[in-house]
Amino acid sequence: MKFRGRGRGRGRGIPRGRGIPRRKALLSRSPITFVNKIVKPLLIAQGANDPRVNRNESDQIVNALKKNHIPVTYLLYPNEGHGFLRPENRMSYHALVEKFLKKCLGGRAEPITNEIKASSVQILADSLNQTPS
Repeated sequence: MKFRGRGRGRGRGIPRGRGIPRRKALLSRSPITFVNKIVKPLLIAQGANDPRVNRNESDQIVNALKKNHIPVTYLLYPNEGHGFLRPENRMSYHALVEKFLKKCLGGRAEPITNEIKASSVQILADSLNQTPS
């Protein structure tokens, strides 16, 4: 079995080709493998057109967190890929992150005015508007 180079970057230590060794190696590094170790609220922002992180992977994490009763905020941007390029989407993302951090860490946040309406964001899970239990 061949292994990729030991240098920095994608695929370090992942066997080439197909089959069980590659699958096991990838699964051993997958966030879904460690989802039961997440105990704090999590914010996930996903571009629906992301070629690197498939939306189904984010959906799996969100569903697992909900099943474990971990607060999760899930933001989906239907017209974005890997990284948010549209200014209106960046503004809504930063406003929602600020609100998330205020709720989780305390402190202050600017009020959200028109940022969400001006963007394409879909809030699929919202721990921000739930009262702490």
